[in-house]
Amino acid sequence: MKKVDTKMLVSIALLIALNVVFSRIISISTLSFKISFTFVTVFLAAYLYGPFVSVLVASAGDFIGALLFPVGAYNPLFTITAALSGLVYGIFLYKNNNLIKQLITVFLNRIVVSLFINTYFISIVIDKPLSLLIPTRIMQNVVMLVIEFITIRMLAKYIPKLKELADGK
Repeated sequence: MKKVDTKMLVSIALLIALNVVFSRIISISTLSFKISFTFVTVFLAAYLYGPFVSVLVASAGDFIGALLFPVGAYNPLFTITAALSGLVYGIFLYKNNNLIKQLITVFLNRIVVSLFINTYFISIVIDKPLSLLIPTRIMQNVVMLVIEFITIRMLAKYIPKLKELADGK
């Protein structure tokens, strides 16, 4: 990770704030179904600053969003899945943003983290069997897999300009 300076701190704070807005205000959400663009902030944090910052943006965004806009009681299990998602983005996309790594990242996040881990946590929190949640969650994750991949591919075109802005060039 590069040296932390004021510009980097402001960028990270902005990404966290956007994460909260995308997650809590500009999203379609029910108890077991959610369509949002929070992945954009995590993707940018991962590519620009690496795994540590992408985990920070994802987990801080989830935690702050839960405090400011609660939907029931706060549960740290969902912050753990947000952090895992940030970690996947950071590991695969830091400084190397190609088609294969994008596919792997989106697939791991949508299938492993969201469909399996997060669905399991949802079943624990709302005390419903996985069999009732899986059909809806499969539909959500297939939709989000496509949206996420297309959005990341489109944003990847602008990464060099974003990188220049982040580096102050």
